[in-house]
Amino acid sequence: MANLLSFIILLFFFWGRSLRFKNLRRHIQVMSAVIVADLCLVAALVVKRNALGKVGMGMPWTLKIHVPIAILTVLLYFVTAWTGIQLYRGRPLHQRMRRLDRVLVTTRVLTLVTSLMVQFIKV
Repeated sequence: MANLLSFIILLFFFWGRSLRFKNLRRHIQVMSAVIVADLCLVAALVVKRNALGKVGMGMPWTLKIHVPIAILTVLLYFVTAWTGIQLYRGRPLHQRMRRLDRVLVTTRVLTLVTSLMVQFIKV
């Protein structure tokens, strides 16, 4: 179920990105909702599955790949949201946002792929 929700959030992520030049207001609304939804999903996994309690040396290799990528994605969400707020306020941070976007897209897709690996590759 979490992977399905993650996939739906990723679809909205790409839709929100596509709006940035067409409809800035909608872009901001959708991307804000995507970030909040993804962070809520992470929080739910931490609470429901005790995800943080499973982090350690005895983890399967799939989790050892997934966890750092997922943490990086969450950190990038915060930096990207902050940069977006600053952009909205008129600060010239377009170049930084472009770089963040490239990295965030990659990490977000990898987060979904590695979570599927965790689910389907049992070691």
